[in-house]
Amino acid sequence: MPPAGPGALAASSASTSTALNVFAQRVLYGESLADKLFDPGQLHDDVRGAALAVAPLEPGRPDELRFRSSTGAARPKFPRGAAALADPEARGVVLHFFANHELLAMELMALALLRFPDAPTGFRLGVAHTLRDEQRHLRFYLDRMGELGVPFGAVPVTDFFWATLREMPDPATFAANLSLVFEQANLDFALQYAKAFHQAGDVATGAVLEQVLRDEVRHVAHGVRWLRHYADPADSLWNAWLKRLVPPLTPARAKGSEFDPEVRAAAGIDADFVERLRVFVHSRGRAPTLWWFDPTVEDQARDSRSMPTDNVRTVWADLAPLVGALAARDDVVLVPHLPERAWLADLLAAGFTLPEFVEAPLGSPTLPKDHPLHARTLGGLMPWGDGPGPRRFVGALAERLPGGGFVAEAAGLAGRAHLFGKPFAARLRTDATVCTDEAAVATALAALPGPVRIKAAFGTAGRGQVRVPAADGGPRLTGTQPGWLARTLRQHRAVVVEPEYTRVADVSALFAVEADGAVRHRGMTRFITDLHGTWRATCVGDAAAGLPPDLLRFFAGEGRLADSVPSRMTAEAERVGAALFAAGHRGAAGIDGLVAARPEGGFALVPLIEVNPRHTMGHVALRLARRVAPGAAGRLVVVRVPDLRVGGHAGFEALVAALDARLPRRLRGTPSQLAQGVVALAEPGRARMALPLLVVGEDAVALAAACAAEGLLGLL
Repeated sequence: MPPAGPGALAASSASTSTALNVFAQRVLYGESLADKLFDPGQLHDDVRGAALAVAPLEPGRPDELRFRSSTGAARPKFPRGAAALADPEARGVVLHFFANHELLAMELMALALLRFPDAPTGFRLGVAHTLRDEQRHLRFYLDRMGELGVPFGAVPVTDFFWATLREMPDPATFAANLSLVFEQANLDFALQYAKAFHQAGDVATGAVLEQVLRDEVRHVAHGVRWLRHYADPADSLWNAWLKRLVPPLTPARAKGSEFDPEVRAAAGIDADFVERLRVFVHSRGRAPTLWWFDPTVEDQARDSRSMPTDNVRTVWADLAPLVGALAARDDVVLVPHLPERAWLADLLAAGFTLPEFVEAPLGSPTLPKDHPLHARTLGGLMPWGDGPGPRRFVGALAERLPGGGFVAEAAGLAGRAHLFGKPFAARLRTDATVCTDEAAVATALAALPGPVRIKAAFGTAGRGQVRVPAADGGPRLTGTQPGWLARTLRQHRAVVVEPEYTRVADVSALFAVEADGAVRHRGMTRFITDLHGTWRATCVGDAAAGLPPDLLRFFAGEGRLADSVPSRMTAEAERVGAALFAAGHRGAAGIDGLVAARPEGGFALVPLIEVNPRHTMGHVALRLARRVAPGAAGRLVVVRVPDLRVGGHAGFEALVAALDARLPRRLRGTPSQLAQGVVALAEPGRARMALPLLVVGEDAVALAAACAAEGLLGLL
């Protein structure tokens, strides 16, 4: 139990002057809090002694404060925000974390004084004075924890930082890791929690944390000074820092969730370093999931030997960063080029969280054997869609992970290729027929009044299909259509014959098939296609926003929830999900349906047109919806080069600038959400053929007007 006040722990100095090494030995090896908080009086560095060759496996500590393994007993969840801090015990737990950080910093500083007796006096005295500041911080935390009823030792403490830094080889490593990682992160945490304690009404603790922040600015400045002292003059501070970081420490551990550039500038950290750190992402301990985009999974399902064309490779590279919208914070996303900081900073400014982008040769048959990812600990593999190509690409990575590593793992991959084909969905429908020869097609046409669509089994994006108009005696193939059908049957082995509906809206239900067969529903979106059925945009936010009143009533089921379009699409997704599970699929999936105009008036829902056993733009749009403020209308769109020509723009950057001018970015709420504005979901300056954008207007009318003005008429 901590004593009642700091005075009881601050043992009086035996003399008015203490050698640094004597002070350090007592702090490092002492087994009581009185030793840790020993007041040395005046300090001198006249008797340095020999360097400590072997660091202790752990510092001296009271039994209740000895390290637990980093993978041992779980610690209580760290309370976050003013609401959590309304509870006195939660405030005590926060201070317990801070107190242990101070104690650990003191011990590492004492270790540095003993390991580096030949370091310059300025370095050593700076470390000692920093240590004394940390003692003062610890005294306050102990007093306040006692008042809140949380004794020091009540929360398990781990050995992570000690185990990482105990073998530090030189003063520069100390400065880079303790000062510019451990203490730099405290700049954010002290500021964040000073505000939170004030908001919770604990003004005294908030004021002390403000003083801790001021002290930490000086401590980080000490690290900056000495890292520069030891660095190669040709190196930037950032590069010198990276060279000295001790694995597994990365820049990600040098910042908190609320990044503050101003306190870093006050500590002498240059603007280039600050901006690099702001956008740096790396997992801080959680094994990240690896994500990557692959638009060829459907083509490879038909023919595993198929190779992407140059145009497909270009679009692949353009859209690769889009997967970052699906990834969680600290996950890894593969991209062909590391993004520029300006684009990453813009995503942060729009309220987005960032994954870690890692450069890799997307489109190559396999990930090179010398790629850094082979040395990383990964939690799982998540391609855009599962298939032979993605599995070949990450073959060696998958071998190291349990169950092959794929988050959407399922047995019998070769037998699941048919799930990407249109016949799988057609066999679940009552209005479509699968045909494997020309005679079957003729029979199917004769049974339908027309007009009719004939679709290749593995056609995508509106390609590989023909329209057969209505005719007396039933629809008949004309002109080049018989030749097309013969070629398609040879290449695809099957076609689907279905009615052509007068579509007024396209809808998707998004879900995931779990390992036990459960269907986890993600939500429903409305998407927009062109006259050929090619996807153009997906609504982000309210799927019904902007619809005319009669269609809006139909979407709402005329007031009956069970009859609403979302409810009926969810029921259809449940049915299709069960069929996917029976066929061996696990993981992300979606179904596309449509709302059709009835010839006699009114509307009808066709809940199943296609099955997508992979991620889709609908999945991306549902994730992006978290970034759109309530009431605003958003579109996820992939702008193509022809769109630029229609709008008269010189390039993708010019289009983004024009949309910015029409829809100036506005954020509202906590956390911040887009009420208006455009966000490029890949780098406009790098895109060659396609650019994904999130475009948001205050309402559907404002959004439609801005898109129409810039030539994006297909998004209305």
